[in-house]
Amino acid sequence: MRGDDDVGSQSLHICSLCREGKVNEAYLIFKELRDRNQRVSTNAHDSLAFGLARLGQVKDAAQIFVELKASGGMYKETMYRKLIWNLSKAGYVEEASRFLDESRQLGLRLSMEGFTAYIECLVQVGQSNHAYAVYQKLKSSGRVPCVSILHHLVLGLSQNGESRKAFLLLQEIIERGAELCLLLFNAVIKGLTNEGHLEDALTLFEKMQMIKVQPDLITYNHIIHALGKGRNFSKALGFFAEMKAQGIHPNVHTYSVLVDVLGKNGLVTEAYEVWKEMRHDGVTPNLITYNTMFDALGRAGYVDAATLVLEEMTAENISPDMYTFSILIRNLGKARKLAGAKALFEKVMDKMGVVNVVTYTTMITVLCKAGEIDEAHEYFRKMISAGHVPNVVTFTALISGLCTAGMLDKGYALFQAMKDVECSPNFATYRTMARAYAEAGIEDRVNMLISEMRASGIEPDRFFYSSVLAGYKKSCKTDAACNLFERIRVEAIEIDTPLLNTMLGVLLGGGRTDDAYNCFQEMNRFGCTPDQQSYNIICYGLRNAGRLNDAHVIEEKRKLDIVKGWRHSSTL
Repeated sequence: MRGDDDVGSQSLHICSLCREGKVNEAYLIFKELRDRNQRVSTNAHDSLAFGLARLGQVKDAAQIFVELKASGGMYKETMYRKLIWNLSKAGYVEEASRFLDESRQLGLRLSMEGFTAYIECLVQVGQSNHAYAVYQKLKSSGRVPCVSILHHLVLGLSQNGESRKAFLLLQEIIERGAELCLLLFNAVIKGLTNEGHLEDALTLFEKMQMIKVQPDLITYNHIIHALGKGRNFSKALGFFAEMKAQGIHPNVHTYSVLVDVLGKNGLVTEAYEVWKEMRHDGVTPNLITYNTMFDALGRAGYVDAATLVLEEMTAENISPDMYTFSILIRNLGKARKLAGAKALFEKVMDKMGVVNVVTYTTMITVLCKAGEIDEAHEYFRKMISAGHVPNVVTFTALISGLCTAGMLDKGYALFQAMKDVECSPNFATYRTMARAYAEAGIEDRVNMLISEMRASGIEPDRFFYSSVLAGYKKSCKTDAACNLFERIRVEAIEIDTPLLNTMLGVLLGGGRTDDAYNCFQEMNRFGCTPDQQSYNIICYGLRNAGRLNDAHVIEEKRKLDIVKGWRHSSTL
């Protein structure tokens, strides 16, 4: 009896220590008794499990709870709730999930507080879809998830590629009349725009204003970026003007986005106007903004203007990086100012952190495109001597230059050499080599490269095959092109209109007018619709072959299709 009395007193002592906050002391006593195969009371188990859970020692708490159940002790909803809540808060998703399933099987009703912690935990570890499934189970069981659960789900789903679901849950929060948080709207708008659902994002933006939720700088930046990516420049500039009218000051990110999208789409004057407005508004460009402006000016060939911006950058004490000089070198090359590109490279090549594999690769690419293969080779050697390891982009640029210059054997030798230094060719490298051999009319080498490409785990696609077909057209190897096209059909490679347009050119260039005519007529059978280029190619080829009537019929058919399309759109 004394042993039982001793265990009983120790059980009371454990409960007392837990109430006093001395949980770890109580836990030591518990473990000593357990080692002697002596079982404390249910109350001692409960007190210890709760105490350890509160301290964050949830795994120990869960183990005590499991022991209590195994010994036939009583367990309650409160114990499950506390364990699930604490396990979730500590990030133990699997354990929390197991206890949640157990509680359901026992018919226990977990509190909304427990579900909130569990769903928050799932969202934090990137399991938003699992969290959403828990939410749906709650609803299907007739329970109304609290707004806090909806908040966690909206944020998690927006970040996890499920912005449409997040959008619907945000609508539910609005309909409940709950307090609205701008953070949620920004999260959903960002998710929608990132996933390409611009119209939904714009609808939500309008809804915000209707329900008196004021957009902020972040909201406008997301919308402007999305509109720019979608080439809706006038609307992007309209939102830019609107945000300023609302008293929201654009930041450097806003201006950088506008300069970037305008410059990349050839609207360099507009990009430069935005740049000047940024300076006028007292917003200092950062390195990203400068690089974006260099790119915009370079694309348009405004190299002198880019030089002035570089001087301005230096005056601002902003140090150019490797991308700055890579952009400038590339743009000097496009403007056919090779001497300037080389002079700039030589000027910065000794600067720490400025010249690396990216800068060298840009210089090599510029020289190759200008046909200066010997100089490109010299920079390639300098690069290796300086301790910079060429990457697949470097090798591909030089291989392309060699092949374009007619040095196919040297290009292939470099192709083999890159594999010797454990730099694996990529899709672009294989396409460059295959196109070069097709232009040389060497069919067996093309087929060998396709086989090797597949063996390395890279699958040729319609873009690859279209490029090779264009090569065969150049070498007038029509039979080889037809063999390749048959292979494309047999292997069920996706065929699109541009690929068929290339094949039309091959057939007409090889004098196979009937085959080209039939290929054009059968485009629909391949699931493709002739475009303007298709009509131009076939009609030009038919006229050259003296088949004026066939060309006239096709042109009339095109006009009819245009009229039908116009009538259809007008009825809609």
